[in-house]
Amino acid sequence: MIDWYSSVVMAPEGNSVSATDRGASWTTPLRRLVAGHFIAASAEWCVYIAAFVYAFGQGGTAGTGLASVILLASTIGASPVAGLAIARLPANRARLLALALMAAGCLAAGAAIALELPLPLVLVGSVVALSSFTLLRPSQAVLIPTLADRPQQLSTTNLWIGHSDSAAALAGPGLSTILMVVGGPAVVFIGFGLLLVVAIGLQMIDHQRGAPASKPSGAAPPSPWKTFGSAFRQLRQRTGTLTLIALIGFQFAVVGALDLLFVVIALDTLGLDNAAPSLLTTFFGIGALGAVALSTYAHRSARLASSLSLGLAAAGIAVLAISIALSISTGSILPMLIGLPPLGAARFVVVVVSRALLQRSADNETIGAVFVLMELGSGVGILLGSIITQVMLALSGPILALQALGVGYLLLLVATRRSVKNAEETATVPLVEMDLLRRVPAFGPLPPMTLETVARESTLMEVEADTVVIEQGEAGDQFYAVMSGEFDVTMFGEHMRTAGKGDSFGEVALLANVNRTATITATAPGTLLAIGQEPFLRAITGHDPAAQAAWSTIKSMEFGEQQVNDPNGGSV
Repeated sequence: MIDWYSSVVMAPEGNSVSATDRGASWTTPLRRLVAGHFIAASAEWCVYIAAFVYAFGQGGTAGTGLASVILLASTIGASPVAGLAIARLPANRARLLALALMAAGCLAAGAAIALELPLPLVLVGSVVALSSFTLLRPSQAVLIPTLADRPQQLSTTNLWIGHSDSAAALAGPGLSTILMVVGGPAVVFIGFGLLLVVAIGLQMIDHQRGAPASKPSGAAPPSPWKTFGSAFRQLRQRTGTLTLIALIGFQFAVVGALDLLFVVIALDTLGLDNAAPSLLTTFFGIGALGAVALSTYAHRSARLASSLSLGLAAAGIAVLAISIALSISTGSILPMLIGLPPLGAARFVVVVVSRALLQRSADNETIGAVFVLMELGSGVGILLGSIITQVMLALSGPILALQALGVGYLLLLVATRRSVKNAEETATVPLVEMDLLRRVPAFGPLPPMTLETVARESTLMEVEADTVVIEQGEAGDQFYAVMSGEFDVTMFGEHMRTAGKGDSFGEVALLANVNRTATITATAPGTLLAIGQEPFLRAITGHDPAAQAAWSTIKSMEFGEQQVNDPNGGSV
């Protein structure tokens, strides 16, 4: 579950792509890559569920705890190894190796259970499968650009990889529930192992057809531990950022705790069958899926600290309510099914809002290091959550462990409230740039997080009177929004219009892939907000309403005898 490369392959939050845009900017190899990723991400969930259920059957709570520590520690240790593999193997071979090892691990674990071999042998297969998943994401990060023909394909693929991760959080546990009913953990492992063989087949199609085999060049990557140390030193100088990383780590500690508690409560406390733990995980995922709208509202409200505090309080209350209901209505799974969706939703809001505050608290030079450290904190959090929960189970049982988790949420709320508020107050949000971009028709429909990302990637450009900003006929690589001043727009020497504050120009060449269609000259000193071609296209083409608004603006312009073609069909 640790993703060192999520910042590379994840699209801006809230994007959507129409069927027309997918057909125009998504190649068949990229579709197969996303399909294979969905299978692998679903399999990752299945390995945890099936391994924990089988470990409980073999060794009870102690067996499940041992399995948890081994599996989670292996994923943390495998990440640096995956980085070294990427430096030495072509990306398509590295991805094929990852899928093959995942399939082999799942099939081996399933076979070991079917043959009634000792638990350690089952865990060996599980470790191989989960450790290999840490190689899949970085190899895809290198491979995707080699399969894409233009920037629109990158944004579309990144978007759907994000969607497939979200869908896998439900599909993995859901399918595991069905397979668990059919034949227990062995069938779960074997079933997902065969699905991974399908993913291998999808990869082999493009592998055999000579898909680009990009291989990183240059020296070996630096030690991950040096990177983490540098990031930590930078974060100590920024108010509240270490607190935010600790909050995110606690949320993943909750996942590590619940992985164990779902198994123990379902199989031991409630005496249900092997399918119950995966059913509980599915209901937890339903809550996270339903919280997308809540997190979007929190970001729009511009009161992230308050939203984070409410999320912590709601999560703590939900956990305590579940524990109290379980202690009253012994033998019933109903309290879990009712309480888990709100808990999943609250935890999701805390994670998303914490990441948003981290983004606002770091500049462009440190944001990469910040998120690398955040991923490490997430992995360590999962492991610590599992270990602490094992101690609680041994000392007091699952009900008190749940209550301790709820109290932990509330104590964390009290302990971090001031630091989180300070982080929000000192955050460097590009408010002026965002306000200007909201006035531009193409950027108005963008979700807040996407708009903030674009604003951060923009640069201010001061121009003097009579400065020619754009020359008709030259190649275009920038989009401009006017912050102040006035600019004449001429075409073949004929004055077409005057652009003032809130107006924009330069989108035609970027969207239609043509040379500049007009000359833009400053008539007075002014300030422009300049956005490069790559961030402009990533934002506009990855969000269908924004793309439609941009082309509506272009179609309202006059181009004389010039023809500008809309890639979705027709000409202007």
